[in-house]
This record gives sequence, structure tokens and C-alpha cells, in this order.
Amino acid sequence: MSVERIVTGIKVLDNLLPNGIPRNSFIVIAGPGGSGKSFLVVNIAKQFLLRNEPAIYVTFDEDPLTVASIISSIGVDLYRYLGDKLFMIIDGYSFRIKDREGKMHIAVVEEVDPQNTEQVLYTVMQTVDRIDIRNRGVIVIDSLNEFLSYHEHHRVAEFIKNFRANIAKYRGILTLAILHTSTDKAKQLLTLVEHVADGIILVDRLIKDNTIVKSIIIQRMKGVEHKLMRLEYTSIE
Repeated sequence: MSVERIVTGIKVLDNLLPNGIPRNSFIVIAGPGGSGKSFLVVNIAKQFLLRNEPAIYVTFDEDPLTVASIISSIGVDLYRYLGDKLFMIIDGYSFRIKDREGKMHIAVVEEVDPQNTEQVLYTVMQTVDRIDIRNRGVIVIDSLNEFLSYHEHHRVAEFIKNFRANIAKYRGILTLAILHTSTDKAKQLLTLVEHVADGIILVDRLIKDNTIVKSIIIQRMKGVEHKLMRLEYTSIE
């Protein structure tokens, strides 16, 4: 059986991937701070929601209220998709908050602790199985850096391998994992997992004529043709 190829709905990305990407891919989106990684994946998640496919946001860097606000700010009718059980947050941020009562947002379906990689993986597995997500939807991990705060590179790489096997491959769910490469530790992780991930997308930003310009290049994408060029853009619409 062949694996379905899908488009992201983001012009600058789809231009580089003219034949789409395999649905069962685990893709790392890497770059320095401020290069537009989170904004890119949020807009990809929006495109999935517009196709009535589920989007699960596993957040470690931001609290669920901020994630929900960002999603709403790009024109997503959040409460519609909450009602249809298409948008969900798995909260890996709020374990830090002391004396907290209840979940931080109605979109939160589970809470996890990045100090326990097995708990994170099994919680995601249980969530997608409970609502029967197979061969559709997208999962965002924002970001892998939080795991580096608690674990050595090889442990984080093992988590990525297990997540890819159980979520992307076995359940056929596109997974987008953000990696901020502003530190040597993060750069080392990227080098370590380059052969593991199905795709590596590098983003950056620069200033041209007093305008902030973003750039994107597909460093690796298994199983599909991709253009070997760097594209610059100011808008992802």
C-alpha cells in the first residue's frame, strides 16, 4: 500500500515540495529564534483544520492560553474546532505552575511533564487512539528544546525515534517538531537526528533594505522530490 502524499497549504513550502510530502512523516523544523518556526507550523495546523482534519498542539514553550491566542489570531474559529473535537492542546508547560487548580484552557485534553519522555509519548498515543486518529491530521511539538533541559542528546534522539515509529509511521499522522538552534546543544541534537527524521526544514531570517525577510530550505525529505534551493519570503500566505 502506498503512502498518501499531502500538501501543507503554505505556498512557500509547497513550492519547494511540488509533489507533496508523505503523510506519515516526522519533520523537524529548525532555525534560530525569531525565524518564524512556530508561526509556520501554526499556519500549517490551520490548513489541516480547514480541511476538517485534527490538529494536536503539544506545547512546552508556551502556556495553553498563549497557544490558543496565537491560533485565534491567524483567523481560526477556535471554538468551532473545539466543538468538533478537531483542535486539542496537550499541555507540557503548566507542570511548572504551583498551586494551580484545573486546566489552563478548555482546549487542553491532557497534561504532560517533559522530564518523563515515556509519559509524553504514551499520553499522545492514548489521545490519538481515544479519538481514533489514523492516517489524518497533524501533531505539532513545540519544542524539542524543552527535553534538552532535562535529558542528554541520546535520550532525546531516542524519544524522537519512538515518537516517529508510534505516531508518524504506525498511526500515519504527520508530525512537525520545532527545534530552536540558537545553542550548541540544540545544533548537536539536529546533527544527531538528521538521519532519523523523515524531513529537515531549515528556516532563518535576515534584514534586506530595512525589511525583515525569512528564508526556508528543505535540507532533507525522504521519499519525495524537493527543490534544492533557498526561498526568501515576507509572507507565508
